[in-house]
Amino acid sequence: MELHCRVLKFGYGTDQYVQNALVSMYGMLGRVRDARMVFDEMPVTNAVSWNALVGAHGAVWDSQGAERVSKDTPYRNISWWNAEIVRNARAGDMEEAVRVFREMPDRDAVSWNSLIGGYAKLRRYMRALEIFQEMQNHGVKPTELTLVSVLGACAEIGELELGKGVHSYLDSAGIAADGYVGNALVDMYAKCGRLELARQVFESMSTKDITCWNAMIVGLSVHGGRPGGAARDPSCIDALGRGFDANHDTRLLYCKGSRLVEVDEGELSSRDLVVSDGLTVLGVPKDVDCSAESGTGGQETAGPCGFYEVPMTDKSGYIWIHVL
Repeated sequence: MELHCRVLKFGYGTDQYVQNALVSMYGMLGRVRDARMVFDEMPVTNAVSWNALVGAHGAVWDSQGAERVSKDTPYRNISWWNAEIVRNARAGDMEEAVRVFREMPDRDAVSWNSLIGGYAKLRRYMRALEIFQEMQNHGVKPTELTLVSVLGACAEIGELELGKGVHSYLDSAGIAADGYVGNALVDMYAKCGRLELARQVFESMSTKDITCWNAMIVGLSVHGGRPGGAARDPSCIDALGRGFDANHDTRLLYCKGSRLVEVDEGELSSRDLVVSDGLTVLGVPKDVDCSAESGTGGQETAGPCGFYEVPMTDKSGYIWIHVL
């Protein structure tokens, strides 16, 4: 690659930090042979070098190669142990990840986070929360990443009280409910049906990204308690009015809860969809047909609004649930 050639040209080819970075770069690009070539040419390797090579094999789902390199590494510091937990968790082998975790001579917050995150990604939410409880019992201070994983698990299984406990911990520790943590709190409260608490966190956030808006819109659509809950909500209207585009899942829920009136000439513009209360909802794709008769004298969206434009491979079960 051009970048590698420049490294050699400027005489940095034998710098260990640069060589480790090259191994990582080739690994992330899926070029394991090139990563191995750089690794083999290194006069001196360290734990970072070996971990980067393990990661290169893992990036192309070569679990056997990753395991072989990992077992050969002479550096078994805490980073190696943590990398082993992550590698097994990504492969879905949580039993092996737990075995490594239990055998570690020392653990840090990363060790616990890797285990909690691994269970959460496999949707074993109760087990993730059990590990979190064990982490607390050992007196290990949770990081923001820990709390994001825990709040996500709480959201999925409706563990409202534990989620509120995490929120209280954030307040007592002086951690701002912003960024990923804020998004996780909004999502947790919205999915648990506590929209007033979701709104409080939502309003307190200094920056709101697409994940945050989606959580609020989905929460209002599902738990709003009235037709068109999201479509009638001032902050959601304001967000869409400023050109914010919700994703396909959220747009479907949003439109599903809104009763439409007839659109001029039967065609929707790229950012104009009129609902029955006179509000204008923005962010609907161009040429989307939302004229399905609801049988109640009005026109109501279900599948059409922002759904059929999604490729078949992208129609997640989450979307189908709300269409049905």
